[in-house]
Amino acid sequence: LANQPDAFAMILHRYDLGSSTGYGLFLEKATDQLHFRIGDGASLPSLSKGAIGAILGTGWHHVVGTFDGGTGAHKIFIDGNSVATTTTAISLSYIVQPIVLGGFSGMNWPFGIVP
Repeated sequence: LANQPDAFAMILHRYDLGSSTGYGLFLEKATDQLHFRIGDGASLPSLSKGAIGAILGTGWHHVVGTFDGGTGAHKIFIDGNSVATTTTAISLSYIVQPIVLGGFSGMNWPFGIVP
């Protein structure tokens, strides 16, 4: 994260922030956290994993966010290991926005610099 020029580094998202719908996986430089956020049209709760720079700064990693609409399970996995989990009562709102990898459509939030 040290080489990331912006406050946020989007990994993947399918958001409509104006209506609080969709989902996204991103890094936040100031807090050194990985966030997985889902929206139901009323809110965008975020599940976070802190001290992520020390983990991700060691090379390539597989990062995944999952949401089970039946149970409300909201999870983050790094390299196949569950690193954060919670349960939420919201249901994911599906939207027609495109899925964007490595950036944020309409905003200057590119993934950044790969050292």
